[in-house]
Amino acid sequence: MSRVTSAATTPRVRALASALVATAALVAVPASAIAAQTDPITDARALEVQQATAVQQSSSVVTAAKPVKLVANFTARTSAAIRATRSASLFRWGTPAYAKWYAKSHIAAKYHWRTQQFGCLVSLWNRESHWGFHSTNSGGGTYGIPQTNKRTIVAFGTTFAKYMQTPELQVQVGSKYINYRYGSPCEALKHARRVGWY
Repeated sequence: MSRVTSAATTPRVRALASALVATAALVAVPASAIAAQTDPITDARALEVQQATAVQQSSSVVTAAKPVKLVANFTARTSAAIRATRSASLFRWGTPAYAKWYAKSHIAAKYHWRTQQFGCLVSLWNRESHWGFHSTNSGGGTYGIPQTNKRTIVAFGTTFAKYMQTPELQVQVGSKYINYRYGSPCEALKHARRVGWY
């Protein structure tokens, strides 16, 4: 009986052993051999992705290495933004209506000042210049729509010549000054009504 059992189980054991050997051989195959057998189309795509990534990384390094060019690009983008704003307006550039239109959108986007604050800004700059961007007060040394002095103009990042030619910059400088000194146009208007200037 034990002989029959051993004879019957021997082929099973042998089959199991050969299966284990085959599995062990498969596990022992080096990764390089498996990579060599992969689909060449997949490899080509992977190579394209690697090359594209390498190009993006190298271009970002080159860009970061040229801060002067970045500053020039920023200036160009700012000028382009102003030109785009001018073409989007229904009002003729250089008019008080255009300056008010630009100011309303600028202060809402930049400072989140809405209708009431815009109304105060209109009243404030009506007192100062009637929204004329060529306005000057040589006695007080103030210029443009918000009647800003030269020191403030330069401190807020522009030149006097560019400021005097660009109503959009005048609005930007004037609203920046109001935000810095008073926090809002309505507070600036209260101060101007109380003492005659802001």
